[in-house]
Amino acid sequence: MNPTITTLRQSLKRKKLDAICISNPANVSYLSGFKGDDSFLLIDKDKEALFITDFRYLQQAKNEVKDFKILMFSPPLINKIPKLTKKHHLKKIGFEAAHLNFDNVRKLNIKRECKFISTDGLIERFRLNKTKPEIKVIKKSADIAVSALKKTINYIKVGMMELEVAGYLEWRMRKQGAERIAFPTIVASGINSSMPHAISSNKKIKKNEPIIIDCGCVFFGYNSDLTRTIFLGRIDAQFRHIYSIIREAQQKAISNIRPGVKVSSIDKVARDYIRRKGFGKYFGHATGHGIGRKVHEAPIISSKSGKALKPGMVFTVEPGVYIPGWGGIRIEDMVLVTDKSYKILTHDKYKSI
Repeated sequence: MNPTITTLRQSLKRKKLDAICISNPANVSYLSGFKGDDSFLLIDKDKEALFITDFRYLQQAKNEVKDFKILMFSPPLINKIPKLTKKHHLKKIGFEAAHLNFDNVRKLNIKRECKFISTDGLIERFRLNKTKPEIKVIKKSADIAVSALKKTINYIKVGMMELEVAGYLEWRMRKQGAERIAFPTIVASGINSSMPHAISSNKKIKKNEPIIIDCGCVFFGYNSDLTRTIFLGRIDAQFRHIYSIIREAQQKAISNIRPGVKVSSIDKVARDYIRRKGFGKYFGHATGHGIGRKVHEAPIISSKSGKALKPGMVFTVEPGVYIPGWGGIRIEDMVLVTDKSYKILTHDKYKSI
């Protein structure tokens, strides 16, 4: 039996819950190994562990799912959950309210003999500290993205469209073994780079302008995420100056990473440095985010976080400056918290100018 499920059952008993219904696809995948969609888990506090799906995913579930009894029903599957809880004499069931719409929550609770209680964040806490096998897969996902990005940077030419470059990068990641891209690849050139989450467009890349490239892929269910900012042509003084500030802010933040350090202090180190250099108002997002089964998960590297770093946490460190009408610069790396310090998972040679 999966040791995480054993630990989960202990949590259910402490919370005096008979079972938990899991609907978040990332959590379903984390506990069962299933890579598809539209499926549920129902795990009781003692011995029953059910994987619930429909005909579309039955064969896939048989190939991928371990430690669960697989049940097939016709959609909508949410309607079968209360019937199963009644069949197994379950009275108090935890569920992930944040991953169900209002109508589905109503279907769980209306006129039932059992009670459904929100347990949002319970499985996510298990996912927070990655195991050695998870770290190995995450590192491979990062390696694929780094290698594909290197090849793409060498491929870029003046006159190419942002979409063309994004498509090439995504193809490179697929060619090197990625299951899929982790999120829509960002290739933002010139003034488009002033938008932190720009959408790659048919804009042609010009000489002597910055290009932000933000990419990631999925490998065996785990995500990668990294960003590089390059410059085609002659690097102007302003770009060189701001780039050096961002690089130094990132290095200062990363060098502060170790177990026990407050997450908020990582954000503070980077943000304070950028502010002292006069660009604080142009850095408006968090310094980073956790990454694993989802691209964005805990811990969020922001001033609002009260968490302390622990070994096994994997997150990004990505300070940036975005100036409307000029452009932007961001450098993003994935970092693992080790037993005593940290390890950068996305090393490459394109971080220096």
